[in-house]
Order: sequence, then C-alpha cells, then structure tokens
Amino acid sequence: MQERPKPSIARRLSVVRPGSRAATAKKETNTDALLIQVPEAAAQLGISRAKFYELISSGALPTVKVGGCRRVRTDDLRAYVEHLLPSR
Repeated sequence: MQERPKPSIARRLSVVRPGSRAATAKKETNTDALLIQVPEAAAQLGISRAKFYELISSGALPTVKVGGCRRVRTDDLRAYVEHLLPSR
C-alpha cells in the first residue's frame, strides 16, 4: 500500500476530517470564535495536548486566561503556523 504524504500544518487548519476530534469541536463551537480551548487548538494543529502545552511553556504560543480557563487566540494560532519553516 502506498503511503499518502501528510498535509502541511497550515493545510490541516483549514481541512478537518469528518469524525475527528477537531470536527467535533468545530460543530460545538462558533467557527468565527476569537478564543478556543487548548484541546481544540491542539487538534487543529494535529498534535497532542501535552505537546501543545510544551509549546505554551516554551513561549512559542501565547495564551490568555479567562477566569480560570486557558484559551488560545485564533490569530496567534494562525501566526504560529505561518512562521513555521517547511520541512525538507
């Protein structure tokens, strides 16, 4: 069986597989949301929550706190993806 190449992270932000956690999250939230939850942001990037928290801890991704809840600005998520170097 031939393996399909994985789409870039930028492409994954715009394409969501039906039945995936990101698809479920998109159904539950407004697609024009300014802030999203960490699990949803991680799912959009195609990484684990743990890896996403590593990015937050390293300062690569800024977050905000609303009450006791950590949220990610969608603009910050897009900016992070735009600054990633393409893999060779």
